[in-house]
Amino acid sequence: MRLALLTLLLTSTALAADPPTLKASPPTFDKDRGTHRLTLTSNCQKGDTTLEVLLPKTYDKAKPHRVVYVLPVEAAPLGPPKRWGDGLMEVKKHDLHNTHDVLCVAPTFDTIPWYIDHATDSHIRQATYLRQVVTLIEQTYKTPGTREGRLLLGFSKSGWGAVSLVLRDPDFYGAAAAWDAPLMLRDEDWQNFEIPKAAGTREVFGAAAPPNLVPRMPAEFKNRKRLALLGEKNFGPAPAAKYAPDGHTLTFHKWLDRHGIPHLYRNDLKVDHHWESGWVKPAFDLLVQLPGKDERLD
Repeated sequence: MRLALLTLLLTSTALAADPPTLKASPPTFDKDRGTHRLTLTSNCQKGDTTLEVLLPKTYDKAKPHRVVYVLPVEAAPLGPPKRWGDGLMEVKKHDLHNTHDVLCVAPTFDTIPWYIDHATDSHIRQATYLRQVVTLIEQTYKTPGTREGRLLLGFSKSGWGAVSLVLRDPDFYGAAAAWDAPLMLRDEDWQNFEIPKAAGTREVFGAAAPPNLVPRMPAEFKNRKRLALLGEKNFGPAPAAKYAPDGHTLTFHKWLDRHGIPHLYRNDLKVDHHWESGWVKPAFDLLVQLPGKDERLD
């Protein structure tokens, strides 16, 4: 497969005067990791970033494959993340891309990712950048090209991002699975966890906070299961009681129930707060069940 340099012009909702652009290098195959790697240059990031693609053995251009986007929790612009483990290699370790016959894609970010477009800095447009990545993948590989083919997997802040993105953009993203994510953070919590670096203002963070989005979801969102919530460790009742006394996963589960939003829920995974602690396989197995069937009564 050969890729020329691409320039993708997408409509920006945040900074219309500065249209997003993306260039991608031809992919190279990393034998050690078993992935195809591209270097990306986007004006939505401060510098070059990396994109890795893990293809199932059955991949060919005749059949569309759904895509799982493995979202990082740390800034690691030009290589795989380190502190919190390597999500894509955890997927590969359990052979999940082959078991479920899906493409798995891991982007990197050069600013700590909260999957938000910064209020004033046009080079920190993380939500827009991820849309660029999706567009690039769908131009390069055979995918459904619909929301049902775009699945998001994350934990901690990337679990927050996965859920927030589906709630913010339900016509674009199909489903999300999140483990041990701070889903109940409110507007007033925006000064924590380096959120200002990504959001810039309380208002931008508040507009993306899942608790604020849930009550505003359209009726159509209540017809199918599109979210999977799993487990807690750092964001259980302790030490995060300041933000959700009963733990974020349980509290957000109750919040979704209160607003009639169906979802998958499993809260027994209390492994370490790390990609490689054992939660990825069960989360992945639930994610690929989504979006669920239309549950409206005839």
